[in-house]
Amino acid sequence: MKLTAIIPTHNRIQFLSRLIEQLEIQKSNLPKNISFNIVIVADGCIDGTEAILNEKFSLLYIVRGNGNWWYTKSMNEGFKYAIKNLQPDFVLTLNDDLEFDRNYLKEITNSIDVLGNSCIIGSLSLTKELPTRVTSSGVYRINRCIGKLFHYYKFLQPIKVEELTGIHKSLVLPGRGMLIPKQLLLKLNFFDEKFPQYHSDIDFCLRAIKNGYSVYVNWDAKLFSYYLKTSNSSSYKKKTLLEFLKSFVDPYSRNHIKQNLVFFWRHQNKICVPLFIMIFFITRIRSFLIHYFKYAA
Repeated sequence: MKLTAIIPTHNRIQFLSRLIEQLEIQKSNLPKNISFNIVIVADGCIDGTEAILNEKFSLLYIVRGNGNWWYTKSMNEGFKYAIKNLQPDFVLTLNDDLEFDRNYLKEITNSIDVLGNSCIIGSLSLTKELPTRVTSSGVYRINRCIGKLFHYYKFLQPIKVEELTGIHKSLVLPGRGMLIPKQLLLKLNFFDEKFPQYHSDIDFCLRAIKNGYSVYVNWDAKLFSYYLKTSNSSSYKKKTLLEFLKSFVDPYSRNHIKQNLVFFWRHQNKICVPLFIMIFFITRIRSFLIHYFKYAA
């Protein structure tokens, strides 16, 4: 089996170097019938990313972006490069700020033996900061009227890592730590670039389900990130009122109203669009006010 990891990055060589070092160590523990490659999508990096990678690591493949690819196009260009040049059976989508449980690669690839090659397999995402908290555990239900996701564990819920184990059904997954069969990428024509920064990973999972594929999350395949130190938490930090208002028309914001409407129209109950719009604005305004006054001097 051929497996290729796709890692987009933009000026975060310190995080990226640490991640690659861990992957190189875990690669040696994979069964001999699994070949493993890494594709780095360096989107407009000006921090010496390419030079440092070429100096420190061998057998890396680098795709260069112009700095305006953002998440979705970066992933798609990585997918296309891998399929054309490396011909993987599966791709593994990763973020550049992750750390791995010591058996991560082994656990995520073992999932294929259990589930087969007609599904997407996700990872359990946790904070590196203590106490350990859940950032993504899988979604067992979606409210089709308002688009609300019901997670197995609430976002940032404290947990005991050793208690989370096994493979579980999930309706959607985040892009970090998602194992995807090549034939599914080709069938769905990759991630949808209508969603340049957010929603494309979730949209991909829902489209996969509509095409007869299943989605799972493997709680034994554990990923960690420094939630408070990286961009994972950026959308939850204090914004000015002007920044908040601009976020509704910023195509790279979670709040972009057009993209949220396109996503809802594609995957949820269309009759509920007015209800969705009302709840969308109420929840965004409420979240803004809570964080604004929480961090006010």
